[in-house]
Amino acid sequence: MAQHRHEMYRPIHKAIRHMMYTTAHDLSVADFQGKRSADGALASLESTISLLVLRAGHEEEYVHIALEERPPRFIESFEKDHGNDELVYAQLRKLSSEVGNASGERKSELGNEIYDIYNQFAGIYVEHLYRRSMNCSRHCGTTLPTRNLALSTEPCRPA
Repeated sequence: MAQHRHEMYRPIHKAIRHMMYTTAHDLSVADFQGKRSADGALASLESTISLLVLRAGHEEEYVHIALEERPPRFIESFEKDHGNDELVYAQLRKLSSEVGNASGERKSELGNEIYDIYNQFAGIYVEHLYRRSMNCSRHCGTTLPTRNLALSTEPCRPA
């Protein structure tokens, strides 16, 4: 019987891009001087950061293990990206917390700063997704047997 295969990167990366673009939109239209508007945009930002942190952990625990057997330094750039991402997350979270303590024009300034940092980060992250898709498909294939999709203690094994 033929084994069912699942395209591993495209649907996940499409969902991440959508989430990131939605967050960028939320930040771009938010009036940071209005509590409700600022809170909504910052909640969107925190949800995005939390999901990206969770995804990075899953990647390191399940995907990178399977890729360690590939050419030397194959996953080093991806692991470095995750470290850089953590610095940006910390910076965005710090600025987000400052919004609650600021008043007047300072709230707008912080909102603009958050928006600028996030947009720059989103561009870098989308490029990371593209590199991952291209490099992994070139070196490992982009499909996995359906049985490897469940989050379990078993690492993903490329075909």
